[in-house]
Amino acid sequence: MSATPSPRASASSPDPSAPAASPVPVLPGAAPSAPSPLLPGLPRLWLRTTPSTNDAARRWALAGAPDGALVTAHDQTAGRGQRGHTWSSPPGLGLPVSYILRPADCPASQANVWAVYGAMTALFALRALGLENLAVKYPNDILCRGKKICGILAEPRLTATRVEFVILGIGLNLLQTPLDFPPDIRPSATSCLIEGHPSSIPPVLDLLSATLRDVRSIPYPRLHTLWLRSGARPPAAP
Repeated sequence: MSATPSPRASASSPDPSAPAASPVPVLPGAAPSAPSPLLPGLPRLWLRTTPSTNDAARRWALAGAPDGALVTAHDQTAGRGQRGHTWSSPPGLGLPVSYILRPADCPASQANVWAVYGAMTALFALRALGLENLAVKYPNDILCRGKKICGILAEPRLTATRVEFVILGIGLNLLQTPLDFPPDIRPSATSCLIEGHPSSIPPVLDLLSATLRDVRSIPYPRLHTLWLRSGARPPAAP
């Protein structure tokens, strides 16, 4: 199947008064953000606050948002990860983003491949930012020097036979200091700032979106091999 630096103080959000990149349905309370210089015309919604960008993206997808549309937020108050875990994202310090993907001719039985596409998108983008010692922790967390810097949550909507759409959520730690993380995860979490690569949100969002576009062109068997070589180790069958 072919699936198709700046310091912390400079972090900013897209301009909510900018015109929409294309005429697509807009969620109530959402503001279209400025078009991407890397991907002109990519539909985007920026939310000042939302419980979950994945949930907002799902509503937008059900309203007809096209393939490649994305939702991001300044403040995500109830982000979630795999197996019901919560995702901590202090306002303006992390990047929570959810992409709407509408893969062509993807059987329902292959819905799980999109978590791998998300993990490798995040890994390649972090490498492009200059981070080293990166690895995938099964199924789709990204570690830097053994500490979590990014999480991915892929949520497909299926028909009886195919994937209708996928909400691909990526949560990236950008500008947090150790004290910005809850005490219980502080020893196991890191950020681009902590790793010496402070990066503001808008250019990282553009980089991530461009990387996803490129990763989707990689045939899945090749990408799966790269995923395994990056550290992913599925549990052994009982």
